[in-house]
Amino acid sequence: MQKRDLVKTIVLIASIILVTVGSAVGLNFLTGPQIAKNEAVRDEIKEQAAAGVLAEVLPGSGKFDELVGTEGFVLDETSGVSSVLKDQNGKGYVIIVSKTNSPMNDVVTVTFGVDMSGLITGIKEEFASDKDYKVSADTMNSFVGKDSTLADIVITGGATVSSSTIKEAVAAGFKVLTENNLMKAAAKTTEQVFEEFIPQLAPGFIKGSDLTVSGNVYTAYKSLNDTVVVAYVNKGETKLLALVNASGVVTVYEAELVNEDTQEYKVNNVTADNSDVVTEVEALAADNTAKVTKLTNKVNAYYTNATDVTEIDINVYGSLVAAVSFTVEGETYYAYYSNSINGFGNHIMDIYVVLDSEGKVVKVDITTLFFEEEYFMTKPNITKDEYQNGFTGLDGETFDGSQAMMSGATMTSNATKQTMFDVFSQFASQGGNN
Repeated sequence: MQKRDLVKTIVLIASIILVTVGSAVGLNFLTGPQIAKNEAVRDEIKEQAAAGVLAEVLPGSGKFDELVGTEGFVLDETSGVSSVLKDQNGKGYVIIVSKTNSPMNDVVTVTFGVDMSGLITGIKEEFASDKDYKVSADTMNSFVGKDSTLADIVITGGATVSSSTIKEAVAAGFKVLTENNLMKAAAKTTEQVFEEFIPQLAPGFIKGSDLTVSGNVYTAYKSLNDTVVVAYVNKGETKLLALVNASGVVTVYEAELVNEDTQEYKVNNVTADNSDVVTEVEALAADNTAKVTKLTNKVNAYYTNATDVTEIDINVYGSLVAAVSFTVEGETYYAYYSNSINGFGNHIMDIYVVLDSEGKVVKVDITTLFFEEEYFMTKPNITKDEYQNGFTGLDGETFDGSQAMMSGATMTSNATKQTMFDVFSQFASQGGNN
């Protein structure tokens, strides 16, 4: 190649490079601002979408100020509250709360608005995953217009836990508002206070059918598994709560207001001062003879040489419906029968547990435990016998609940766990080896 041709070639290549680079620079010069503009538009659309939800739950609202993270704002991290927005025009607040929905360990995010008078103006829920346990429109609509007491919220049939989780989320949001003096909690009725405490006083309680009442008892109903009767009693100007367990043992409670601004209450055991109430509500207890007989028959099936089968009064309020002591070859044993509620569909699980004289598990028999793949989202990686035998040798000190949990069966595991806690509590209330 001649020198002149080489120079031409170099010049040509250089020109191509310059044109290409120049085009790229020019294109970036022209399109760069447009790209940035598009990104800004997308961000604006996101903001408008978010504002649309905010405006939907708090109609008439405009711009908001975020209160979470500001100086002096108090927020318990366990509340699940991630955002408290105050409308700049004084329309009210929007609160965003996330809670774990226990059946599938799914997370539900609840966004709701509250006007300055303390009433819910709108509410939206969003589950992290798309499952078929969503709550109904009736449940969501029932929140609108309610105050912090959340009285008369509709619970969706078949989605009890999900409905309750949303209710807990809203209650957590209201609590943050009251704790930061942004509003005063609405006054609760005594019945509402009692209703909130019943799950603590009778673990696993789910309301069943109403009962016919008379005299000073003005409302009464039993639990879904027939283990506890709840009675509301008038005594002069005081309202009392009475719980009756499967053995007919009555405990009476009175509500005490701790903080008027937050409507925080506690309940006090006043059984000793209300023997007249105890006498009146004892008649509401269900006849438990059939369940004691059923347990006795089970004992005789487990141990053909069992003798001295004797009924024991149940002292706990939970899942137990019958208890007996018996003797086998001179050794004392205790058997317990539980109707534990599986919260996923409210199935009643019949569970029988036998302890030795030291309170250690000898046998667990769960007659209505589901291991079919059709029932569980994922089939448990353990057989029924392996699961039941895993409790053998445990007692009230070594059982911590984890031994009852199995993958893919959260609600079934929780029902079994509740029974085991109730059994060990009952054994301890008997004074151990009695």
